[in-house]
Amino acid sequence: MQCFSFHLAATTIFYIMASERPEYNDKILVQLSLGPVAYYFHTRSPVKLLAPFTPGLVKIADVLFHGELLSRSFILNEVLKAFCTLNKAQMIFCRELLSLIFGRDNEQLQYTTIPAIVGHDPAGVSTKTILHNAQFINRLNTFRRFDYGLANPQHYNSLEPPDYNISAIRSKVALFYGPNDLLANEIDVKLFYSQLPNPIGLFKVNLTKFSHLDFLWAKDVRSLVYNQLVQIMHDNNQ
Repeated sequence: MQCFSFHLAATTIFYIMASERPEYNDKILVQLSLGPVAYYFHTRSPVKLLAPFTPGLVKIADVLFHGELLSRSFILNEVLKAFCTLNKAQMIFCRELLSLIFGRDNEQLQYTTIPAIVGHDPAGVSTKTILHNAQFINRLNTFRRFDYGLANPQHYNSLEPPDYNISAIRSKVALFYGPNDLLANEIDVKLFYSQLPNPIGLFKVNLTKFSHLDFLWAKDVRSLVYNQLVQIMHDNNQ
């Protein structure tokens, strides 16, 4: 059995796996979610405004990019370097773009970190995954399977896609969230936590401006989050 820590979309993927394939819960000692996302309704990120337009954008992306967006390539790497890493002004500008989406914390997310960030992200995402998230981002308390529209009866034998069975997530789960995380809103995080059958801790990072990307790139993330993560792993591995 293993301890796992996930961030952003990886938390969503874990919840889906643990609910759809509950036998995997027996292989997981504890799961630690950083900036967990199951419910999206209260997100304050501008991505919420784009959700209604996502189906049309995805159709275009499918034609142009064959179902995958922003996969790592030489061209993407060079474009990101050219626009985000050559000087201080570029790095600050790209940090501001990220802050607009994920939350601003200029003290912890320093502009000098931008070259490292664009050296790793984005790493590619399927258009179906984007569309799936967009389907419930504007629906209150909705965490359900992909909506195929008129084809739902063929996939689910019902007109509407079924909700994921959160009660099947038997693994021990701890949730960490930031006060200034524009994606993982405190209301949504607390609601999801209340529905977990085996929760072991709900932790609000003790820094007012702590945002979504801070879980990976904050200069003090070790003392703010990681030390506690390690302690939880240790306590649950006795």
